[in-house]
Formats: sequence, C-alpha cells, structure tokens
Amino acid sequence: MPAERKVLAAAWLGLLCGLAAIAGVEHRNGWHLRADILTLLPASQQQPAVQQATQRMAQSFEQQLLLVVPPPATPATFEQTLEIARLLERQMQSSGLFEQEAPASWDATTWQQHRYQLVDTDTLEKIARDPSALLKETEAALFGLATSPVDLEHDPLGLHQRTLREFLPDNVEPLSERAFLTGTGTLFITARLRASAFDAGHAQALLHWMADMKRWANGEGRTLLASGLPLFAANGAVQAQREISLFGSLSLAGVVLLLLFTFSSPRPLLATLTCIGIGTAAGFLLTHAVFGYVHMLTLVFGVSLIGISVDYALHYLCAEGGIADVGRGITLAMLSSVAAFASFFATPFPGLQQIAAFSGAGLVAAWLTVAGLLPLVRLPGPGDLGQRAMRALSGRGDHRLRHPWPVAAVTALALLSGIAMLQPNDDVRVLQSVDPALAEDDAQARLHLPEQRASQFFLVEAADPAELARIEQSLSERLEGLGVAHRALVHAYPTEAQQAASHRTLQAAYYDSGALADWYLGLGMDDSLVAANAEAFGAAATVLSLPAWAEAAPPPWRDLWLGCDATACRSIVTLASVPDPGTLTRLDVPGATWVDRVEEISSLLARYRTLATEALGVVYLVLGAAFLALFGLRGGLRVLSVPALSVLTALAASGLLGLPFTLFSVLALMVVVGISLDYGIFYHLHGRQRPATALAISLSALTTVLAFGMLSFSSTAVVETFGKTLFFGITAAWLAAPLAGQPIRSSNP
Repeated sequence: MPAERKVLAAAWLGLLCGLAAIAGVEHRNGWHLRADILTLLPASQQQPAVQQATQRMAQSFEQQLLLVVPPPATPATFEQTLEIARLLERQMQSSGLFEQEAPASWDATTWQQHRYQLVDTDTLEKIARDPSALLKETEAALFGLATSPVDLEHDPLGLHQRTLREFLPDNVEPLSERAFLTGTGTLFITARLRASAFDAGHAQALLHWMADMKRWANGEGRTLLASGLPLFAANGAVQAQREISLFGSLSLAGVVLLLLFTFSSPRPLLATLTCIGIGTAAGFLLTHAVFGYVHMLTLVFGVSLIGISVDYALHYLCAEGGIADVGRGITLAMLSSVAAFASFFATPFPGLQQIAAFSGAGLVAAWLTVAGLLPLVRLPGPGDLGQRAMRALSGRGDHRLRHPWPVAAVTALALLSGIAMLQPNDDVRVLQSVDPALAEDDAQARLHLPEQRASQFFLVEAADPAELARIEQSLSERLEGLGVAHRALVHAYPTEAQQAASHRTLQAAYYDSGALADWYLGLGMDDSLVAANAEAFGAAATVLSLPAWAEAAPPPWRDLWLGCDATACRSIVTLASVPDPGTLTRLDVPGATWVDRVEEISSLLARYRTLATEALGVVYLVLGAAFLALFGLRGGLRVLSVPALSVLTALAASGLLGLPFTLFSVLALMVVVGISLDYGIFYHLHGRQRPATALAISLSALTTVLAFGMLSFSSTAVVETFGKTLFFGITAAWLAAPLAGQPIRSSNP
C-alpha cells in the first residue's frame, strides 16, 4: 500500500476515534435540539438597556400560555364554571408541563402592610364625597349582602381588597391565583411553562396535552381556546421534526434505488451511505460541541451534504482508476466548497455559523472517508444499467449550436427578466410558519380577553424613580391623545407624595373625626379593638418605594420595572395595539425610546442578506482567481461559467415564481456554487467525453435534486424557498457542466 494511502487511512481512523470521543462527551452533557428561529439571528446591536427590556418582554411572551373558556350557549352557573376552572388547574399541575407557582401571584403581605398608602383613585373620590360609604359597604358584607371578604379587626374599610382589584381589568373576578372570570362569563386561566416550547422534547408533550384538554372540554359541552407563543413554538418544533424525518427518508430511499439500479450491487450503495453518514455525523457532532445545540433548520439545510458529499463517492465508484484517477478532482472540489462555507464565519450570524460548521466538518469527513476508507475495499463499477447510462451520457454536449449568439441573447433576456422580478423580503415573520388552525384558535381566544398586548413597547429611562414617573406620565398623556391603549407603572403605582396624601385623607376622614371609632362602638365592638386599629394606622405611615412596589406586584406590572443601576432607573410601557407604528416611532418624549423588535430583526436580516451576498461574490472572485491560476485563462473561465449560469438561473426562477429573496436564499446559492464548481472541475479535469464523469455528475445531480426537491414541499416558507432555489440551481449546473469541457463553437452546415 502506498505511503500516502496509509496516511489517509490512519487519518480516517483518527477521525472515527475523534467523533466517538465527541459523541461520548456530548451524550453525557445531553443532546439539545432547538426550533426557535430567533436563536439563529445575530445578537441585538442596541444598547444594553434596550437589550434588557427586549429580553424581559421576550420572557413574558415565550413561556406564557392563556387558556380561554367562552361562556356556553346555555348559561352556566357560577359553581359549574368554578368546577371547570379547578379541573383545568388540576390537569395543569399533574401534567408536569407548567410551573406550580401561579404566574399572577403577588406579595399580598406588602399590600396589607401599606393598605393605608396604596389607596386607589376611585376609593379616594368616594371618601371625599361620603366617608361613611366605605363603612356601609363593610356592614353589607358583614350581614351577607355582599361577597367581598371582611377583615373587621385589621381592615374594616376593605382597603386591601380594593387595592388588589386595581390590578385586574374591569369586570374581572379572580377565582384563584390562576383563574379569572369576566363579567360576560368567560373563564381564562394563566399558565407558565416549565421549559421552552421551542425545545423539541417538550413541544410534542404540550401539543398532546392541549389536544386532550380540548377533547375533554368538548365532552363537557364547552369550548377550550388557547393563546400564546408556546403553542406556535411547539407546533413549529414538531413540524420541523416531522419534515426532517419525512424528507430525509424519501430522499434516502431515492438515493438507494438509484444506486442499486446503477451499480447492480449493494456494496457501492453501502459505501455511498457510509460516506454520507460519516459526513452528517461529523457535522452534527462538531456543531453540537461548538454551539451546545443544533437548530432544526441547520439539520434541514444539512441535507445539502447529501448533494455535495455524494459527489466524492460517486466519482470514485464510477472511475476506472480509483482514487488515483479522481483524487485531485475531489480534493479541489472539497477545498472550494469548504472555503465557500467558511466565509460565513466572518459574519456575526449564529445561523450561518452553525450551517457553515455543519457543512464544513461534514464535507471534510466525507472526503476523508472516500480517500481513506474506500480504497481499502473492493467495490464493483457500474452494472449493465450503469454502463448503458454511461454510453447514453458520454456524448452529452457534443452537439454544437449553429447560431449560438441568438440563443445566448434569448437566454440572457430570460435570465435578466426573472432577476428583475426578484423581490427581497427580510421580514422575520416570513421565517416562521403559522398553522392556520392555531392562528384561528388564537384569534378567537383574543376576542374574549379583556386586554391585549403588542410586541412593540417604549423604554423609559431616568435618573431616579421620581423622574421616571414624570416621564411615564408625560408619555402616557401623549399616548392617550393618540388613542393608543397602554399600560404603565404610573397607572397603578401611587407616588410617594400621593401615598402620604392618602394616609392623611384617611386620618382626617376616619381617625381624627372619630368616625371609625363611633362605627366600631355602634357595632358593639370592644374599646381595645378601636385602640388597636388606631395604633396600627399610626404605625403604618411609611410609604412604599417604586422598587419595593414593583417587586411585590403581579407579573403584568412587575415586568414593567427593570430596576435601577449606577446610571439610571428604567421601566417599560407596553401597548395594547399599534395602529400606526410610524406615528409612535416619531413620538418625541425625552427619556422614552421606541422599541420594535420585529422591525429590528428584519433590518438585521436585510443587512446580513446584503453582507452574505457580498461574501458570496468575494468567494466567487477568490476561487475564480485560484482556478484561473490552476487551469489557465480559458480553462478557468469555462469552470467558472458553470456556477455563474447556475446562480443566475436560480435567481431568475425565484423571481419568475415570486419566491421571496431572503438571507437563506443566499445560503442556498452558496450550496449551488459549491456543487456547480464540483461539476465544472470534474468536467474540466476529465473531459466531457469521459463516460464515467458524465455518469457520476448525472447521478450526483439526481440525488441532490431528490434531496432538495423534497424541501420544496416544506410548509415553512424559508425552507421551501431554499429547496426550490437549489432545485433550479442544481438542474442548471447539470445542464451547464459540459461547458467546462470545451467552449461552445458554432457549426456551419
């Protein structure tokens, strides 16, 4: 065995040992697959304060689920609705999917201690009109004429219950810490997932649980609706898993049949599958080791390894002289493809970096398998069907056009027309597929909710809490003038001055006047109770600071407070809806910053689409210079014409079909460049007359089209576009590959 072959075989064994070691380490650490499309995007380039606010908002959306039970056609009693709420809560607890602590819980002790300061505006107005009104309401509750609980000893005015009700929308009655009942009879229950629904392991369980609960509700004669990002995330994760399994199986089946028919033996098939399998395993393990997880879309795009790595095995299997005959070609092809993918490491885009790592490692491993393992095994060449195919393909490209320039002009016009119709679309929402049934369910659920919330918001910054409250108040007044419903801390938190004024109002109305003492005595209470209540009132004169208030508030309000550091205090003002983003963007309130995460991510996608396109151009120029040096001017231009025509054809087809041109379209073009360069290199090195080259490239094109043709049927728009772009690009590469053998010359009759 030649020394070079021994080195390659040893390197291949070293590769297997390395992969086994990485697999062992990663298995101990646990395998992680993700489906959250945002993890593929660059980190925000905004200021840290904006990033903190964005993360807070994302957390409140990511794991929050809302179950809604509309009122039935036949009105239900309060007891029936309460029983349904209790059953749903028990099912949530037993499922293990949700946090046990209710997401709407608050620190009631703090409110009890500061009940004399945290008096709502309606109660203060009622006291100003008639101080005895609160005492009459307490009497009604004592004698069973009202449902509110009464703490006669510590809170005879019912201030604590009034304060807690301020955190709920109008006409909403709490049934528990999770469940609430609206005045129209709609029951809604808040829940928070234990783990992210983007985790593929939890997604299936959540969807199964939701389906079971819907069937149960239908059996009870009720409708169960759900609203929240977790369901969409779970559906996307399960859908991606299903598509990976389906498309991978179908494309693999196509490759198996194709190779069996061509070689009439299972050994070449096993060799090819070994090449693909080791390449895919290497890509997966290295990506998981470097990033700590593998994204579902990375796996979908990783199917591209079948299209590129299979080239190496097929050229080896079809060549008469074995590795000595095709070694230079597959090495140049591997290096050019790896160089193309490596260019994406220069971008701060985790998605591109993952795909580059997966593809680069996979291609090197596949090349080493062909160069190091296959020469050690006796493998048969093409069978009868393969030989016939070689003879049929050997003359492909021999015919010459009589009038090449008119044909070239028509082709150029068609390409330019399609490219002119290409429409960039960088909206991040294009990346996510939305199940129509889930969207309808979510829309119906939102119709029954007392409040809505948009993803856009304002970030407020100030030197101290008092200044923060003043800025929020100014912003709130501007938003009210525009008719934009919103939620701000100033809507619920009374300033320290207002708290002190509330304490004074209560003191004048009930304690200094003796009205409360007389009321107690009129009910036959002991003098000691009067004295104890007066003492408690005098001791509770401390106001509650904004940070302490926010820490004790329930999540919808607590999440608005971002805290204070050495530079500033910060809060969030959320919006129920955004009728005109342009107006809000131009809203000038010093200290308030408009934040639109969707628009920010879309802008980043547009920027990196441009950068990736430029990187693709640079890669083409660098490889072009290398091929011109290797093959000379005419030979280099012939090789480079194949990827050029392939990319132009893919772009034109996308434009004619109305496919969106996104960052991931550029990624597909990178794969097209890698594969079409392979075709051009082999045709140039071995000549378009060589039957083995024609057969290997045709088999490679067919297997690649089988793989990527499946992606064209994906329900995820970005994957569909990726698949179709590759389909047209690879088809064009196969048609144009003979150009690398020799230039087209006109033939005169």
